[in-house]
Amino acid sequence: MRLISAIALVVGVAFLTILTQVCSADEIEIRGPTVEITNNVTYSWGPKDFPGFYHETDYKEDQSIITDEFSGPLDYDYDTYSGEYFESQNYGTERINFTITNNEFRGTLGGIIYKTEAQLHSFKFKGWRDDYCGYGEGGYFVIGFLGEPYFAAYNEGSHLYDDSTDESLMRDEQLSKVMIDEACDISLTPGESLVLAEGYELKVKDIVQKEHCWNCIYLELLKDGISVDTGIVEPFKESAIVMDCAYTYETDMDQTEDIVIIAVHFKPKYPERDPTSVIVDGIWQISDMPTSIEESVTYGKMAIQLTDYDRMYLVMENGGNKIELSKNGDIYLMGDIWIRIADQEFYIYRK
Repeated sequence: MRLISAIALVVGVAFLTILTQVCSADEIEIRGPTVEITNNVTYSWGPKDFPGFYHETDYKEDQSIITDEFSGPLDYDYDTYSGEYFESQNYGTERINFTITNNEFRGTLGGIIYKTEAQLHSFKFKGWRDDYCGYGEGGYFVIGFLGEPYFAAYNEGSHLYDDSTDESLMRDEQLSKVMIDEACDISLTPGESLVLAEGYELKVKDIVQKEHCWNCIYLELLKDGISVDTGIVEPFKESAIVMDCAYTYETDMDQTEDIVIIAVHFKPKYPERDPTSVIVDGIWQISDMPTSIEESVTYGKMAIQLTDYDRMYLVMENGGNKIELSKNGDIYLMGDIWIRIADQEFYIYRK
């Protein structure tokens, strides 16, 4: 009888644990290491320590690692510190340093310092890369910012670089969140739309046979149901090249002129007499709402201290926002990232 009662108790506890996890599933915290509040000590965490920072999910551990150690905020050198990055798979470069002085994080390069830098990244759809460019070219620069992937610039050797008047946002001290980067296989018929992010959709209006454009696909781009652009692609064209089959949408983003924010590629097919459908095999989209990284712009308690376009990195620090560690509780830091203090210990977490 005692055995049955014990089993019932264990099952009940297990069920309660599972129930608690399910009920709080939408309140999951992504935590960093828990450390003691110790004066004159610097804690430094990157994406391998804090999974709330942006990192590649398909990173392979056997890739070579290049590391520059961070010597601490008191002798911090913007020009020589490059953080920790991974040469091949772009594991992530966000890094944050906490230095405790008199039980608080003081500002002006002595409290909390956050640095991130852009990395060359390949498109998921390989067709955006110019076949004639050299190894390592033809991608885009992605930068982890506040735990999310942001677009910084197109690299030379990409068709999207060629189609943009200004290929870089970071040069104009802004970034754009990467919304979609994928290779796919989506079939569409006339009248159907490819649903994109931020209210955009690309509608296949018709497949038309004309003397100078046999089986051309007429497209219309809409945002929130309102037409913003039209275009024509020719995936049925004999010996079609990548950009014959691609629709791109360029727009101004503040000072940046005519940069590609949407690109959709249609799979080339052998010319058909009366085609009834098309296949989308590559989608790229960045946000049309740029994120400013100008000096002094604030995100929570952190402020942009420096943006270096040539080296493609930025630094934030907590400046005049002195943060005391004497009381237990949660302190908002930046983005979705918070600091939790309890019993002379603290950790960062992301909601």
